[in-house]
Amino acid sequence: MTARSESYVLTLSCTDVPGIVAGVSSHLFEAGCNVLDAQQFSDTETGRFFMRVVFNWVDAEAGRTTQDLKSSFAHLAQRFRMTWTLRARRERQRVMLLASRFDHCLNDLLYRWRIGELQMDISAIVSNYSRSIYGSTDFGDIPFHYLPISGDTKLEQESEIWQLVTNTRTNLVVLARYMQILSNGLVTKLAGRCINIHHSFLPGFKGARPYHQAHERGVKLIGATSHFVTADLDEGPIIEQDVERISHRDTPDDLVRKGRDIERRVLARSVRYILEDRVILNGKKPSYSQIDIDDSAGAKGTMPRLQSAASGEFCHCHNARDHPSPSTASAAAYPNGSRVRSRRDQRLASSGSGRVPSNSAGCPGVRDTSNWSNGSSESPSPLALI
Repeated sequence: MTARSESYVLTLSCTDVPGIVAGVSSHLFEAGCNVLDAQQFSDTETGRFFMRVVFNWVDAEAGRTTQDLKSSFAHLAQRFRMTWTLRARRERQRVMLLASRFDHCLNDLLYRWRIGELQMDISAIVSNYSRSIYGSTDFGDIPFHYLPISGDTKLEQESEIWQLVTNTRTNLVVLARYMQILSNGLVTKLAGRCINIHHSFLPGFKGARPYHQAHERGVKLIGATSHFVTADLDEGPIIEQDVERISHRDTPDDLVRKGRDIERRVLARSVRYILEDRVILNGKKPSYSQIDIDDSAGAKGTMPRLQSAASGEFCHCHNARDHPSPSTASAAAYPNGSRVRSRRDQRLASSGSGRVPSNSAGCPGVRDTSNWSNGSSESPSPLALI
């Protein structure tokens, strides 16, 4: 691969002040780079600035490396006190897929991976159901781990999951309709690195058979939501949503069928956004700004360790199209199991259950959560969509 064809992606956030765009573009020009794509967003409510830049080398024979780029950019990052990442787009993220009995999201991700739509390396497939439940599904050479769970073995089973995450150097854990509530302990370890998919009826239709509940109430829209998993059940920062109109002619089975389709595409979009460094967590304010950008070129993304010139927010970058969003798209700041939760969450905690924030200190290639907010262990929450 020549230096000319080697492209990189830079994401950053910092306090919004004059000169950031000029500083970044001038630095890349002076370093011998050519900007291929650039997107930026200034959040006037939080005073934060966000930017994603794709670039490559102009001189194919210069012999410079990714580390050279990082070292030179660190000085500019320090000047503006940026939180930033920089990686070669050819680097792939290692993704672990967790599933239960419903396999539609799992099969969809595997298909998109096989045809090259999702540029990732699948580190493992984990299920609390045996391999036979998936029938003729072709997992190829992907390791499959059957980890059954009961009320008495929950902690042991989750310990095995964490060992797999660590041993396989997994960067992202995807709950592809994994129908188990993760404990607060595992949630904390996976903070910032775990995403989930669920129906968008929350909080109106919680619990079992949500589509049947929706049918009984005569809903006119059904949908799905993908979000980062936090200790607050199904209330993590939202990555993507979509909806579909239904009518009185639709039966509960029709709602389930249409719901499966929405869940598949919403989760696939969310995984792709993260692989392409398009999701940026925006401090603690519920900000969901949308910018339409060209994402036709698939990034091949390992999410590198966060480079921070200041003790700033954890961030990703996200491409958000104009999909309708249900009214549940709000988020708050979530300490990792440390704040007073809802009564329902307290009941879950007392019963040994919990849910997942996302990201993990101590796992190779995974960001340290201790620098999220001026050394606080409090996880960031909402997303700036770039």
